[in-house]
Amino acid sequence: MKIMMVGSAPGIGLTYRLAHLAEAFAKKGNEVHYLSFTLHERSPGLVDKLKQANVIIHLVPALAKGGLRALVGNKELSKLINEIKPDVIYNTGAVTAFQTKGNVKGKEPFRAATVRAFGHKWKYPKVGTFLGIILCRISKLDKIVVLCELEAKRLIEAGAKEEEIAVVNNSLECDDINHILENSEAVNIREAYKLPSNKKLLGCFASFQFRKRQDLLIRAFNSAANTSKDWCLLLVGNGQEKDTCEQLVDKLGISDKVIFYDRVPNKDVYPLIKSCDAIAHFSNAECGSMSMVEPLYLGKPTVLTDISYGYEFERDKVAVIVEHDNLEDMIEGVKRVMNPDEEVLKMTKRSPGYIKENFDVNVVADRLLRLFKEGIEEKQKNN
Repeated sequence: MKIMMVGSAPGIGLTYRLAHLAEAFAKKGNEVHYLSFTLHERSPGLVDKLKQANVIIHLVPALAKGGLRALVGNKELSKLINEIKPDVIYNTGAVTAFQTKGNVKGKEPFRAATVRAFGHKWKYPKVGTFLGIILCRISKLDKIVVLCELEAKRLIEAGAKEEEIAVVNNSLECDDINHILENSEAVNIREAYKLPSNKKLLGCFASFQFRKRQDLLIRAFNSAANTSKDWCLLLVGNGQEKDTCEQLVDKLGISDKVIFYDRVPNKDVYPLIKSCDAIAHFSNAECGSMSMVEPLYLGKPTVLTDISYGYEFERDKVAVIVEHDNLEDMIEGVKRVMNPDEEVLKMTKRSPGYIKENFDVNVVADRLLRLFKEGIEEKQKNN
């Protein structure tokens, strides 16, 4: 199968998870063409991995455009599509799908794009979602791929047809995580980051944006910590809401119980998560949602909100789920993971295998390849 995919994002460069998907597609015997406006990589080693997997990289400067400018006609991409003549064009986002909508002379490829907008039904009006669906249709998409069941429901409520949508989880590089943890075994990560060895840690690893609701986590921890004196809250990340959260900690008088760290190197993220005794993540909207998935793979008692994968995780009993923006519910959830009962302990035993079976990059690649194969066959039948 010949697969063409856009693997970069304006202002970011090469996209980590798409690069790993491209690598997985290629290792399964497919010819993969990876389009990017740059070779800049936020995660070192991505380009080498792509080359080692024989992924063909095409530099396309026009893909650097963002926002409305990206919707302007693009002859460069149309020409490249006709040169490659892919069986599948796979992208993320309606805008990127629109950029690659150029007509193909001869056999029309199967077109799919993953839409990432977890939980935004609490943030954006339905008309915005409806316009996104229209853009997907103008882009001639055969499938709109969404990352969770709640997102599929949201799109259907906004006007998408059920047959237009496929649910395929986001991907997690489980082998990479295992490798990082193996290489870090000789390092005492708590000591390296000067974290207390005589306290238990409730961790949250997320950028400081309002939608991440670290403010509510701080309040929930403050309430729960009154009955659990041997705990500290570890908040790792940066962003515009960090100052506000630091001021809230001072106001509550719990500066001795809350530790702030800026964004840490990728090689240290997973050892730090593993060093925590429990994890909390209280977003009311998500895009990729991997900060909800990673602690479960590492077997941590985890409390999450009912957005994005919250529905599946509550149904499959792998995490404590609370209502988003509900402080009282969050307080009880934090108490449960700080003092895990038998049910929570069962969750921690079940969750690593569950994540591996449902989110590992090779599992997700296989699901997408099945979707592509079935889509190609359907198009051939209809033509």
